[in-house]
Amino acid sequence: MGKLIFIISIAFNIIFLIGWLGLSSFNKPSYKLGRLEKIITVGYFMGDSTLYTLPKGLTVRNSSERGISAIGQFENERFQIVLTSDDWELIDYDLLKDSLDSYGNFYSADFEIFGEKAHNPLDAEVDFYVGINDKKIKMRVTTNPEVDAIFANYPDFVRDKMQKLRELVIETAEETGGVSDLQETLKWGEPSFVTRNGSTLRIDWKEKAPNQYAMYFQCTSRLVDTFRLVFNHKFQYEGKRAIVFQLNQKIPVDELKECIKASLIYHDVKHLETLGIWT
Repeated sequence: MGKLIFIISIAFNIIFLIGWLGLSSFNKPSYKLGRLEKIITVGYFMGDSTLYTLPKGLTVRNSSERGISAIGQFENERFQIVLTSDDWELIDYDLLKDSLDSYGNFYSADFEIFGEKAHNPLDAEVDFYVGINDKKIKMRVTTNPEVDAIFANYPDFVRDKMQKLRELVIETAEETGGVSDLQETLKWGEPSFVTRNGSTLRIDWKEKAPNQYAMYFQCTSRLVDTFRLVFNHKFQYEGKRAIVFQLNQKIPVDELKECIKASLIYHDVKHLETLGIWT
């Protein structure tokens, strides 16, 4: 009798395992290849700005859940595309978990804009907007203690002005997409700011020129030349390496933040004519 119960138990386990494997296989996406039949305009959800488009005719892979797994699934018409690159710095996989959106890499393509091109039912064109994560990454600032010592040693009449530049750099970094880490350190004895894809930015006041202070950029970059092109006489420049401020000068904050931003993400925008700076 005990042997019979053991055999029945084994049989039930085998049947359950076969059923589970079969059900799991049925519930999984088919991963079937298909073709994108509409041009998808990618922009911020419920916004009207276009970031880029996915072209009609693009080969995609079905990733929609099936069977029981599809029940109650939000927007279950899903597909995958694969982007390849040999740039190992393209994606930061070491971000803090709470700095990433809870929806992960899921985006919505159900926001439609019906313009004039959609009025003809025989030849309609509809813009589809893909919702993307607009949540700002929580930026980390790492400060070398020697930087604070430099600021503490500035003369009283310039310390607040130098601190204001420092705050502008940090504020701009926090507002700039793609900047997740900012390092405050010293280079050539000057307070410097370093990001993963940026060009080192420095600020300093020098005793030999007591009536001015400056923000320094790498002279081998296109940064200062581009600032001249875009902002013309809005700033005073020193060769290809610096923007110089007089002690009694009112700083054009919005324009300066554009310069700072271009430096913080320089290697991402150096191929652009004006480095992504608005004109």
